[in-house]
Amino acid sequence: MILDVTIDKSGGITKIHVIRSVPSLTPQSIKAVKSWEFRVAAYKDQPVASHTVVAFVFPSPAIANPA
Repeated sequence: MILDVTIDKSGGITKIHVIRSVPSLTPQSIKAVKSWEFRVAAYKDQPVASHTVVAFVFPSPAIANPA
């Protein structure tokens, strides 16, 4: 699952755009990202809005627990 997260000048999330979804896990992943705290990006010592891409990797149970 891949999310594009927009962060404002104060470090708060203003938008989450789903780039690649896993329907059964997307709502929980968005909820998790909304609970995170972000450090404000800066340009020339001034806070600026920014984007970050968050990738969640959920391994297949067969891969995680090979027989």
